[in-house]
Amino acid sequence: MLKTILPLSAIALCLVPTIAGAQARAAITSLPSGFNLPHGMGAISISGLYGPRHVGRFDGDMGMALGFGDPVDGIGFAVSADITSLENDFADSGYFNVSAHRRFSGNGGYGSVNATISGLGAFGSASARQVGGSVVVSWVSGTAGLPYMITAGIANDITLTQEVQGILGFGLGLSDQWAVSAGINGNNNSLGVTYFPSFLSNSVVQVSLRNLGDSTRRGIGIDVGYAFNLFGD
Repeated sequence: MLKTILPLSAIALCLVPTIAGAQARAAITSLPSGFNLPHGMGAISISGLYGPRHVGRFDGDMGMALGFGDPVDGIGFAVSADITSLENDFADSGYFNVSAHRRFSGNGGYGSVNATISGLGAFGSASARQVGGSVVVSWVSGTAGLPYMITAGIANDITLTQEVQGILGFGLGLSDQWAVSAGINGNNNSLGVTYFPSFLSNSVVQVSLRNLGDSTRRGIGIDVGYAFNLFGD
């Protein structure tokens, strides 16, 4: 199984307009998202997984991304780098990704579709990863006080065998700072909580319980992300 880190596109949820008059926002942990970064926005994330395979330490990763284009009236694009080695020889393994995304709205909600080619230029211990991809759609609707998000898609970059697998998740916003979710990412599953800190705009903290039914793969994931304006409007 490949390392599972916070998809940088999930940070885009911090930047997407919410339902009119929204008092809460929804999010899903541990899944790719249909949303991605708008033009000129950068993002950085740090992720850690603790479980039977990582006794006594967190297995950490770091991601960086930058958005281009116009996903509302045209097509948005994003380029990102995933660094899979944070200990000892920092940044000696990782890979790159490119994405194209388009937002849409209707029937009291809004959504986005995101297509990604991943594993480009893999190096170091990540070089065993082949180029793969995913197509994911996310939709947000509900009421101002109780919005929900649904994410669905397919991907062949979840495992090294590159089997085509499904992605499905549901998230519920409880307030403007808290959301809960459940999701399936191939043969991985997760239950998670998302926190949007009020003291730091465009930031997100996610904690998830992963693969609870599998004693050899269960673990606790912690993902922290921050998005910032580099050259956007």
